[in-house]
Amino acid sequence: MKKYIPLLGRICLCAIFIKAGIDKLLNPTYTQQLMESKGVPGILIIPTIIILLGGG
Repeated sequence: MKKYIPLLGRICLCAIFIKAGIDKLLNPTYTQQLMESKGVPGILIIPTIIILLGGG
């Protein structure tokens, strides 16, 4: 059982990042506006989605 706990933890962490990437992919306009309101250039939405989905 102990050897499966780290794997389960990694799967859960991956799921968090993949879900965040999918949410940004499905609603890019809202995410871009949110990023720009916080002072982050909206064009960075593309690399953000790639990193979230690729890293997840």
